[in-house]
Amino acid sequence: SPDENISVEHLGEGINTPFSDFAPIQVEDKLVFSSLRFDHDKIEKLPASQYSKVLTVDGTSAVDYDENINTDDVLTAHSAFNINRSRIYYTICTYINVSDVECDIYYRPVLGDGTLGNAVMLPESINDPSSTNTQPSVGFNEKMGKEVLYFSSDRDGGKGGMDIYYSSLESGDTFGSVQNLGDVNTTGNDITPYFHNSSQVLYFSSDGYQRLGGYDIYRSGVDEGVFGDVEHLGSPINSSYDDLYYSLTDDTNTAHFSSNRTGSTYLEEGEEYCCVSCYDIFRVDIGDIKLDLNALTFDKETLEPLLGATVRLINVTSSEEVGVIINLETNDHMFDLQRGMEYKIVVEHEDYLPTDGTYISTIRAFRSESHIRKIYLDKAPNPYELQVLTFDQLTRAALNGTTVTLTDLTDN
Repeated sequence: SPDENISVEHLGEGINTPFSDFAPIQVEDKLVFSSLRFDHDKIEKLPASQYSKVLTVDGTSAVDYDENINTDDVLTAHSAFNINRSRIYYTICTYINVSDVECDIYYRPVLGDGTLGNAVMLPESINDPSSTNTQPSVGFNEKMGKEVLYFSSDRDGGKGGMDIYYSSLESGDTFGSVQNLGDVNTTGNDITPYFHNSSQVLYFSSDGYQRLGGYDIYRSGVDEGVFGDVEHLGSPINSSYDDLYYSLTDDTNTAHFSSNRTGSTYLEEGEEYCCVSCYDIFRVDIGDIKLDLNALTFDKETLEPLLGATVRLINVTSSEEVGVIINLETNDHMFDLQRGMEYKIVVEHEDYLPTDGTYISTIRAFRSESHIRKIYLDKAPNPYELQVLTFDQLTRAALNGTTVTLTDLTDN
């Protein structure tokens, strides 16, 4: 069933056209996207009579993002910025026949006045001459401590038609070796990667998983430097049509993507089907979601519920204690959580050793979820326990039946 916390809105005719409008990203307060709406004078036959530009929104109209980046009669598309926004990566594509294109990845430096410098083509390790190389996204991989370029390519050695690849930026224009993203890729087509820095999650589209439509949107998070399980974003983000080019704002409240679902504009009135030139841009508003935690406390030796523990919830970033619960009746300790946070759970009990801390993250949360953490405490040794052994002084044999009196000399 559709997630009720998520609403999807078509951006309308001020941005969308009957031709393909795609690859949207939010850059501060600007929406930057690509559009195939421009007429190609040299070729009469559709769809090769159209070429694309990188655009932004000025009021309610779409205008060139920068006069230097777009060139008439070639397809310029797929913009992506590095972390400090000192570079814009993009693709330049050329038609190899009436409908197929071949792409290479470039970047331009962003100059001090905000304009763009000269184009730099990425090396052949990325722009493999025998394949198309497209849809760049740049993210900062915290485990590697480096910026990483993600892109799609149909080069030899992949799992399917298009696979997702990555290469770390070492210094200047030097890139590391190009690696296939491995288990994230399928025998189908895996495309439009977008790396979300604050959550360390890669979003992408694929037609190689079980899905609702042609292309569906998925995500996979980085744990210890390795991408984990692939998760389907569900409805209403995904539909029975093609859904791709998903991007997410830093605060995780807004996303954009492209789709040819019902409600998109089409080349001919009444044509409600997929075609190369009919993707539109949609905005996703991600509402408040309910996140909660139940920290259950147990005796580690007996596995019995432990009552009377003090459970503290701490914001890892600020070290602030955001909640404390003592429950004398059950071992439940219920907390409300906020999205985009890292928490530490610390448990204390007068008869037990305190815990080192259990961690829980809501940075990647995008739907309502209840978390349960079971926390086991070790019994604390009694530091004042005294054992008195009595013996026969002559034989040294154990002496039973004695009476031992212990006197507290600090209290008469």
